[in-house]
Amino acid sequence: MESRLEKVTGIVELVFKLISIVALLISGIWVWYNVDITGERDSNIELTLSTEQIKLNDKSKLLVIHARPINHGKVPVEIGGEVGGGFRLTVKEIKEPKSGEWVEQESLHIIKEVDILRHHKDGYIIEPNDISDEVESIALPPGIYHIEANLDMGNDEDYFNVYSIAKVE
Repeated sequence: MESRLEKVTGIVELVFKLISIVALLISGIWVWYNVDITGERDSNIELTLSTEQIKLNDKSKLLVIHARPINHGKVPVEIGGEVGGGFRLTVKEIKEPKSGEWVEQESLHIIKEVDILRHHKDGYIIEPNDISDEVESIALPPGIYHIEANLDMGNDEDYFNVYSIAKVE
């Protein structure tokens, strides 16, 4: 016959096992909520564009263009390589727009278009909370130019565009 102590010990062990199972279920739901539902595994990319000018001679300047993808997310983001996608930079010339008329980006003359990933055949990875600075340079005569950076992450959802206008004097 079981003693009272053995019965109590058995009940306490069963309660602790049930509490452990419930704790595991709650922690599993908590992890699922934080990772899947809140989108913590999703990419969080911001794309910025800036320019600077360096005088070459009296007729032209070197326009230095910085295209910077910034990973604000908590997971690494791969650009190019096996995941596909691309990273392009386009420079278009804006010729004497008429007063009061919109400048239509699609109709502008393309001066130069370049694949930024041409030096990264296998693509590259931007770690969480990191910035990649891709620098391209082009010699241009005085004028007004429309610069566009396009970052395609290789899936149907993540596509980023950023534009800038630069006046080369």
